[in-house]
Amino acid sequence: MDLSPYMTYVRPVPRDEDMDYVFSQFQKNKAFTFLPIVDADDRPAGIIREFDFKEYIYGMFGRELIRKESVERFSSDCMIVPDTIAIDELLRQSALTPDLEGIVVTSGGKYSGVVLNKSLFTLYEENRL
Repeated sequence: MDLSPYMTYVRPVPRDEDMDYVFSQFQKNKAFTFLPIVDADDRPAGIIREFDFKEYIYGMFGRELIRKESVERFSSDCMIVPDTIAIDELLRQSALTPDLEGIVVTSGGKYSGVVLNKSLFTLYEENRL
């Protein structure tokens, strides 16, 4: 089964960017709770979750304190799968992954997009029947 109908392209954050860039991306993409991080070769290097720096945003000088910090300071591990993964394997792995925000998908080892939780639920329902 083709995974692409369940994927969303979320513009990735280069690993060497600072938090100012991350803030601007979250402002442009208000519906997303995380952004994928990629290295110089466009390979996934984790995610940055809005939740992980939220306490700074709401502090009086918090945003100013971290705006020039590297995104790596706030990066988290995530589930990364190739676009060739079998759907049943994807569902099995996602069920075993705690605190899953979404899944980063690669094509040929390079970032291709994400499967958001709402799409994952749809995928589960369609394959359960």
